[in-house]
Amino acid sequence: MSRLFDKVDDIINTSSTFGSMASGPFSYVAWLRPVSAGENNLGYAIARIGGTNNIAFEFSSSTAFGLSIVRSGGVMIHDTVEYTLNKWDHWCVTWDGTLAAANILIYKNGFEVGYATTQDSSGTHSSSGGTFQIGNRSSDTARTWDGHINHVHIYNRVLTPAEAKVLMLYPGSIKHGLQCYMSLNGGALRELDYSGFGRHGIVTGALQKHEDPLVTPFLFPQRYIIPKRNFFKRNSRFISATAALTGTVTSANEADIVAGGKTIILTLTQDTWVASGATFNAERQAIINGLDSAQSELLGWDNVVKALQGVAGVVRTSDTVVTITLDAQITYSITANETITATIPASALTGNVAVVATPTFTITEGTGVAGWGGLLSYRRNRLVYA
Repeated sequence: MSRLFDKVDDIINTSSTFGSMASGPFSYVAWLRPVSAGENNLGYAIARIGGTNNIAFEFSSSTAFGLSIVRSGGVMIHDTVEYTLNKWDHWCVTWDGTLAAANILIYKNGFEVGYATTQDSSGTHSSSGGTFQIGNRSSDTARTWDGHINHVHIYNRVLTPAEAKVLMLYPGSIKHGLQCYMSLNGGALRELDYSGFGRHGIVTGALQKHEDPLVTPFLFPQRYIIPKRNFFKRNSRFISATAALTGTVTSANEADIVAGGKTIILTLTQDTWVASGATFNAERQAIINGLDSAQSELLGWDNVVKALQGVAGVVRTSDTVVTITLDAQITYSITANETITATIPASALTGNVAVVATPTFTITEGTGVAGWGGLLSYRRNRLVYA
């Protein structure tokens, strides 16, 4: 079941201010299936309306969807054009309460979107006394959503990408910071809040429809859990991550590996690397170990490069990109071309499911010359003292 909003005047009003959430941080989460950009091309999915200023997760124009926060010095907007009409998608928007619009983060189906508008504003924000509403704004009901809404969550903290993925498949499953959770499959006039705070919604219009995303809701407070670490593996049909392999190593020969300095760039789609710092650093050796040769050369990749490569060369350059800069390996020597496959270990990924990067790369066998410290020169299959 879900609620269908009519683009005219439907609304669900919680009649609750949710205390200090007016100034952030917060996260809004919901499954949405828009038919159009809504009434006046400004349809509201979730909003806090009233007091001095407003907050709305909305269509900010006929072509963009995002979060708008009205401040005394203007409207702060961060939005995206990466939405699809007539299709269920899971959305999570977070704000840390700061002035920079870039700190409003939007996740679609568990992964951060690309942004269309990043508009900062100045001044103060206060929606003290305002109430949270779903599918419209109560002041004039002129921002009616057009389409379905399901499983609305409101948190008083910034959710992580991993948590957004969990809520996508198991709505209501994370209790920490939860201020309101409505499944939107309740009675004709009332939507129950399963957060435990009793912030139930009063329904005007918004018909019940037998259409909803394929999810498993946790509807009772005593059942709030975070799924075990193999959760994503068991539900991989919902999330299919990929990794692209690029970098200068894709055109490397034997001498290049001896000299060092070639790069392997691993770029994720539909997943992210584990958090930077100690968490990621602990996975660097496992990432190196995932670089496997299809050949069994005595002085080849597995026995030399993988065995001797330092972890300092493995750098997390963003949430989705890791760059490996190869150390010099003066003992590397092959008798035929060597093909390398990069398998990213599950423990290095937020989704906890191993990914094989594509394409593979080939190191070309052949004579080359490379110096090391002015003492050695390299020729295929042998080392000669200079």
